[in-house]
Amino acid sequence: MTNEEVIERYAELVMTLARANVTLPSDAEDVFQEVFLRYIDKKPTFRDEDHAQAWFIRVTMNIIRSMYRKHEFAKRTDIEDEAVNWEQSARTLTGERVLDERFAELMDGDIDFNDVMAQMKPDYKAVLMLQTIRV
Repeated sequence: MTNEEVIERYAELVMTLARANVTLPSDAEDVFQEVFLRYIDKKPTFRDEDHAQAWFIRVTMNIIRSMYRKHEFAKRTDIEDEAVNWEQSARTLTGERVLDERFAELMDGDIDFNDVMAQMKPDYKAVLMLQTIRV
């Protein structure tokens, strides 16, 4: 099969998975493009239709997980960097260690478990629930 035929055959599968697991349509399109770029780059050979579908599902989910890891790291780093920069500026002005009230609230605030669970992806929610049951 040509690359175009493969893309046409598995486009719906990849896009359905991407849309179901990411929030923004642009992210789903990025996942779609990355999956088929990897296909064209690797040129895998498949034993049968089931093997091909499994490959596309696995690669799609791996790309989505990677995207979330990068996004979460970037968010966490931005907040931490902002806290460090603010604290350094405050220390320069006052000569003592100061912590912005916003970050104190984040660190000391009460977090409602049910609100957090409602915002989670189903896969992560299942893992967390299983972990809390085990403990």
